[in-house]
Amino acid sequence: PVLLDGGMGTLLQERGLEGGGPGELWNVAHPDVIRKIHTEYAEAGARVLTTNTFGGTEPRLAMHGLGDRVHELNEAAAAIAHEVAQQHGAFVAGDLGPTGELMFPMGTMDEEQATALFEAQLRGLVGGGIDLVVIETMSDLSEVRAAVAAAEKVCPELPIIATLSFDTNLHTMMGVAPAQAVSELADTSVDAVGANCGRGL
Repeated sequence: PVLLDGGMGTLLQERGLEGGGPGELWNVAHPDVIRKIHTEYAEAGARVLTTNTFGGTEPRLAMHGLGDRVHELNEAAAAIAHEVAQQHGAFVAGDLGPTGELMFPMGTMDEEQATALFEAQLRGLVGGGIDLVVIETMSDLSEVRAAVAAAEKVCPELPIIATLSFDTNLHTMMGVAPAQAVSELADTSVDAVGANCGRGL
């Protein structure tokens, strides 16, 4: 078994981030805090450190006026995690969270557009030094496929983990059941499929 780290946003809020604020900005505004959180996880036994980039796509950052800083903030996040990982013999997972946009047909974003957003984020993460890709807390399989396609293009040599968030009805917000997620993602280049957030295990 390989132990991963845990939440980042909740810890940032404990250390002063306002609720709903852009935690990704702390990668450049308060890198010492991000470094300390990664270090605490590594010292607790985590062998995979997840970058502070859950909201690192352009639409999510644009909500805070940071839409033009995708590469900078993602690269900084990966570089901090890489530095700590090197000191503790750990690996760095580049974190891709939902874009915040609804996918077609429920919304207007198609897979090609979503893939482009994830590609931009991944270029920053790869520049900072990640070892694997974690696509997490997803609800829509088409958005997962878009993120996978981006990883296949930007960093085809890196392993990919994908997790979805299942609610009290044992489905994602978009109606995806766990078995469906495993079945459909087994036909992609994803190396591991799991669940996080939501109802939990």
